[in-house]
Amino acid sequence: MRGRETAANDLARRLVLVALGMTFFALAALMWPGQASAQSQCAGPGCRPLCVSGFDAHSNSDTPLYTLTALKAGAGDGTFAVTALNPYTGASYNSPANKVRECATRQGTSDVWDVKHWCTFHCEHRHYFVQPAGLPQPATARVTATANATSFFLGWTPASGCAPPGNVSFPKLACVLRVDGNKTVTGNFGTSADATPPTAPVISLTSMTGNAAAFAIDTPATDAWLAGYEVFVTPGSPSLRTRIRADAETFTISNLLCNRNHAFWVQAYDSANATASNTVNATTGACPRVAPNGVFHVKPPLRTKKRTAFFHWGARRGGVDLPQRSFKSKCRVDRKIWRTCSAVSGKTVRNLTPGRWHTFRVKVGDAQGWDQTPAVWRWRVRR
Repeated sequence: MRGRETAANDLARRLVLVALGMTFFALAALMWPGQASAQSQCAGPGCRPLCVSGFDAHSNSDTPLYTLTALKAGAGDGTFAVTALNPYTGASYNSPANKVRECATRQGTSDVWDVKHWCTFHCEHRHYFVQPAGLPQPATARVTATANATSFFLGWTPASGCAPPGNVSFPKLACVLRVDGNKTVTGNFGTSADATPPTAPVISLTSMTGNAAAFAIDTPATDAWLAGYEVFVTPGSPSLRTRIRADAETFTISNLLCNRNHAFWVQAYDSANATASNTVNATTGACPRVAPNGVFHVKPPLRTKKRTAFFHWGARRGGVDLPQRSFKSKCRVDRKIWRTCSAVSGKTVRNLTPGRWHTFRVKVGDAQGWDQTPAVWRWRVRR
């Protein structure tokens, strides 16, 4: 009888564990979309995005998506391609494989694309971002045009609302636009290349704040197919920093090298030509003071019977080790006062009390200041 009771109890315990496991996974499936919505961005005040399951709209799904239609104009011919730039690829719920996936799907062989933002959860299950009203989340799409062998791409019709890609690794003639509704872009193709270069623009420095420089485009370039401006900065690698819209009146370049003289200019470009502006020289502000950080080289074990302990340390700034004699040090043992110590010779702590935990702190400093977060090691001397 006891054996039968034990078997029955084991079976009951297993059934309870299975039920708990199924409840956990069910709750996790419900919770994950809510976590995604909390991390996502949303356009408009008071907008709280949701993450719902679904498939592409042209696959008979009720998931709402925006469409982007590409039209052709002119005597030439070519093709289009559309890529949606997903701003959520850095979020924690995206697996590495999803970070390079496109989220613009072509409808058959037409020049119409479904554009959406989507993420994946467990088992590669797709979820799309929608707003509470049932509208899709706004997307950013990049449209590229390729002319046929006997044609030339001339540019985008200004009414399309295109901006050049600021990312210099993308094709400079691509059209980048915000898809916050069903959108249409028009690409123009000709039978000969554009032979007229843009006129020369004129820029001026309006302000220099720290390591950011702001400019005005005093004389805009004129051109029938002006695509935008490329902004150049030297010194810099690469010297081409970004691209801005053809209708831009101002631009700002940040994260410049501090306390350096820089040269700035823009280049107005169309599909076949480019014309440089004047060059503006400006000096950025002084570099910020950055204190070094202390790093232990030698320290005692976490638990030891020895009543003495030897410490040796170094200092780093920006991940680079500093010479041992280029900084000063202060040490503190347990609750004693801070005392000057040497990173060259190190520090030996003596007469430690058995059965207690001890704490050693060291902070380093130089002309740029003292480290406000000392290096700390805590260890126990066993009896």
